[in-house]
Amino acid sequence: MTNLSVDTDSTYKEVKNYAISHKYAPGSVMKGATALALLDDGFMKADDLVDIEHGRKSFRGDIVRDDEDFGHGQPVTFRDAVVHSSNVAMAKLSNHFYNQTLQDRKKFISKMKSFGLGRLTGIDLIGEVRPVLKDPERDKNDFYYTTIPWMAHGYETEYTPIQILCFYNAIANGGRMMKPYLVDKIVKHEETIEIKPEVIIGKIASDQSIATLRRFLEGVVQEGTAVSLKDVGVKIAGKTGTAQIGVVKEGQDMEYNSTFAGYFPADDPKYSIIVVFYRNPKHLYYASQVAVPVFKNIVEKILSLQAIDVARNTVTPNKGIASAELPGYGSGYSKDFKEIFRHSLVPFKSSGNSRWSEIGEEGRNVVVKGYKYQSKLVPDVRGMGVRDAVYIMESLGLKVKIQGYGKVALQSVAPYTRLNHQNITLTLE
Repeated sequence: MTNLSVDTDSTYKEVKNYAISHKYAPGSVMKGATALALLDDGFMKADDLVDIEHGRKSFRGDIVRDDEDFGHGQPVTFRDAVVHSSNVAMAKLSNHFYNQTLQDRKKFISKMKSFGLGRLTGIDLIGEVRPVLKDPERDKNDFYYTTIPWMAHGYETEYTPIQILCFYNAIANGGRMMKPYLVDKIVKHEETIEIKPEVIIGKIASDQSIATLRRFLEGVVQEGTAVSLKDVGVKIAGKTGTAQIGVVKEGQDMEYNSTFAGYFPADDPKYSIIVVFYRNPKHLYYASQVAVPVFKNIVEKILSLQAIDVARNTVTPNKGIASAELPGYGSGYSKDFKEIFRHSLVPFKSSGNSRWSEIGEEGRNVVVKGYKYQSKLVPDVRGMGVRDAVYIMESLGLKVKIQGYGKVALQSVAPYTRLNHQNITLTLE
C-alpha cells in the first residue's frame, strides 16, 4: 500500500492510510458489480441490446449523461455498454430490473452484499472504515427514486479502495473472495506462526456470470476506456471510474475522484491492483488520464522484476546462461552494464576500467571491453542506448534529434566525420 498526500509546499507525504480509512464514491468502477448482478440474476446477456438514448437520460428531472454517444443513436450490446462505460445503460437497466418495487430495491442491495460489498474486509490493520450501502427500509428517508440508478454507476454509495479491490480480486479469483492480509508468517524466537489465506465468501456469483464479466473487463482494456494498457506486454482486465465530488458552488472548480481497478495476467491472474486519485482538478480528471497511467507504470515495474527473477532462475553461476538469450552487441556506460549483469547473475568478463564499454559474447559469457571515442571526430553510437548516445553526442557539441524507440540503429552524420557542431539525427529501433 502506498498512500501519498500533496502538502502545501507541493511535496508528497504519507500521512494517512487512505486505502483502508477513506471511503469515497467510486463512480464507474462499480459498474462491474452492477453488470455482475444483471448477469447473475439472468436479466441480461452479453449480446442483449440497450438503448442509451444518445448518452442522456432523465430520471424524474435528474439527468444521467454519458461522456460520449458511442452508439450514435443506435442500441448497443450490454457488453459494449460496460466496455465503454455507459452511465445511461447502467442507470436504465438497474431502474428497470431493480427499482420498480420495494422488493426489487431490496434485491439489488442484497445482491451487492452477496458480492462482499457493504462489509469490512477484516484486513489486519486498525482503522478500516465501514462502507456506505443504503438499505431501502432502514434508510428509507435517504433512499430516493434515483438511488438505485445512481448506485448502479457508482454514486450514493461509498467504499474504501481495499474494499473495491477485494471485489475485483474475487472476480480475478473465479468468484472466491479472500480476506486481504499483509504477512504470511510471524517468527518469534524459535516459533513460527503461519498466516493462512482465509476465504470470506466461497462464491460471489455463478461461474458463467464471472466468466462473462471477465470478458467484459478484458474488453475495457482491448477497446474501451483503458485501451492505453493494451500494449503493455501482458493481458490486463479492469474497470475505470471517474466520479464528480459533491455540489460545486459558483466560482469553484469541479473536482473528481478517479479510479482504475484491475488484474493481470487476465487469463491466469497473479496480481490485482487499484489506483485512486482524490479531488482531481477539472483540467485533468478522467481515470484514463490519471489512474490508468499509474497502473501501467506499476505493471511494467512488476514485469521487469519478474524478468530479473526469470534470469536468476535460468543462470547457473560460473556456467553461463542455461536457457535465456545473451544480450548480444551493444555499447554504453560501463557501470550500468556491470550492475545489470551482476543483478541478473549474467556471467561476464571485463577488461579495463574505461568509463564507456562495448559488450560482446565469448562462448556462453558476456565480454565487457573499453570503448573510446576521439574528441575531434563524430563517434559511432550505433547499438547504444539513447541516454548514453545523447550524452556523448551533446558533450562533443552536437545538437541531437531523436526518432523512434529503442537502441540507436542509424546516425545521420557518419561515424568518424570531423566534428563541426553539426545537427545529428539518431534513429532508434
